[in-house]
Amino acid sequence: MFKLNFVVVVFILFFSQPVLAVTEKEAAEFFENCIKLGEKFDVSIKNYYSDDAKIHAYRRYPHGLERALEMTGKQWKELLVQAMPLAKKRGDRCEYKNISYAINGSTVKIKADRYSLLKCYTDKEYYMVIRKDKDGFQIIEEYSETQPQSDCIKAADGNLELLLKDAENQIKGFLPLMVDEETRLDTVNIMGDTFNYRYTLINVASGEFDSKSLSKIIRPIMLEQTCNAPNLRSLVNAGATIAYTYNDKNGKEIATIKINKDDCK
Repeated sequence: MFKLNFVVVVFILFFSQPVLAVTEKEAAEFFENCIKLGEKFDVSIKNYYSDDAKIHAYRRYPHGLERALEMTGKQWKELLVQAMPLAKKRGDRCEYKNISYAINGSTVKIKADRYSLLKCYTDKEYYMVIRKDKDGFQIIEEYSETQPQSDCIKAADGNLELLLKDAENQIKGFLPLMVDEETRLDTVNIMGDTFNYRYTLINVASGEFDSKSLSKIIRPIMLEQTCNAPNLRSLVNAGATIAYTYNDKNGKEIATIKINKDDCK
């Protein structure tokens, strides 16, 4: 019995992980250091991430597509080395407000509103989870939501022609793009006050859908997207018509759905 108890004690002493007390003050100091390194575009911030950290990124595109990306801390650190010089060149900085700290043993979940100074949007879902060990804090999880387009109010605001051209330039670089398994966004273009999206239904042959049937299925979806997506709604509010044209896999037009300001009331 004595031998067994001795083995158990040795196991606990050598293999258990002590729970280190964490204060909000030291967690705040760590997060502040992260912010300062980010503002300086200092790649040494990569050392704050654990190799096995879970990094989650959610990307929202102006035409309604959303994509989720996950990677390890090790992969994220490699990406940071490549991305920091580009971010510095573009002046891609963030501000953090409404910061809160939820302490659970030796881990802290930090939540904040992350505001992009470059693109003028707020990520209200941002969070970071840090863990304290004998060497200090490390980031073990991080979540952020991003978008390629800018929400900044520009000199073009109120000038529909310039607003439409800006929207076109923001999207064109991502095309062609698979929106889902059945639909490819091929091009966008401007005709007067109309902003046109042209899609191909890659698995639909000629004659499978008529215009009325397809419009009945798709119009409610595109109406909700157009009226609720901030960038599209801003175009509509400025007087633009958003047109969605769907072609079959052979390039023959099936239907065009048009949405304007009156439809979003």
